[in-house]
Amino acid sequence: MLQIYHPQHGWQSVQTTLPTHGWLKLINPSKEEIHQVAQQCQIATELIQASLDPTARPRIVSKNQAHLVLTHLPLPLAATERAPFAVMPMSIIVKDQLVLTVCQQDSQAFHDVVGQSVATEPARLVAQLLAAGAEYFFNALNKVEKMITTVEQELQKSIKNRQVFKLLNHNKSLIGFANSLASNVQVLNGLCAQSPLPSSSNTHNTLLDVKVATEQAHAIAATHSANLRNLMDAYSAAIENNLSLVVQYLSIYVIIMAVPMGIAGLYGMNTPLPLQDEPYILALLAVIGIVVASLITRAFKARSIL
Repeated sequence: MLQIYHPQHGWQSVQTTLPTHGWLKLINPSKEEIHQVAQQCQIATELIQASLDPTARPRIVSKNQAHLVLTHLPLPLAATERAPFAVMPMSIIVKDQLVLTVCQQDSQAFHDVVGQSVATEPARLVAQLLAAGAEYFFNALNKVEKMITTVEQELQKSIKNRQVFKLLNHNKSLIGFANSLASNVQVLNGLCAQSPLPSSSNTHNTLLDVKVATEQAHAIAATHSANLRNLMDAYSAAIENNLSLVVQYLSIYVIIMAVPMGIAGLYGMNTPLPLQDEPYILALLAVIGIVVASLITRAFKARSIL
């Protein structure tokens, strides 16, 4: 899908002639769209295809007066997936006054930039996209943290390992965030130290702010991941303790019910027993069973076993 951003009309589809300035967006492009953009915008094909590789690492590349800034963005996964988030590469290619973004999937970060005042200066727009990406990482980290809190509350009463596996999958998202944010910080270091894009001092200051925000997001992701790994053993012990309590309660209930059931079983046999022919024997045995069960229950409670 090939679209161009129009300040008054938002995203518009592009069919034939591409503009030489503004913001072009390519989402999961076809070979024909890649060829069209490469030919009309004079951008190397390998730069356009860079972010289509899911394993692409963040980097800065310049070729034929086109500059590629490749970073990572959070990618929300479907509820059927084990982990809540993954990361995906995003290419920002600047050629003269044209900014081209390429992704495998559309991202909330693009809509966040559109919700602001989209800059006309290419370097400024790049800074806006990077800032939106850093903010999107913060939002994703908050969502993962809320999911972990929910699972921790379930763990307090759980006797299954399902919640522990959920935490393991959430931790995979945190590890992916930490690795991607560390790489994004390296890219921002390169842009702040020696940017290939001509920019004003305000844009440079914005990049410095984005770098600080990205470093903070990286620290949060790394800290959450480390804490979760350290607490995993404690969560496993909590599940074992809950399971032991269930087995203990079942054993106590079996002991409490053993005496009444034994008396009932004894009078169920075809052997002569005292009072077996009396009409009140059934009620009498029921009362004896309840009294014995109550005494055993009080004995367990007195020893704080029940």
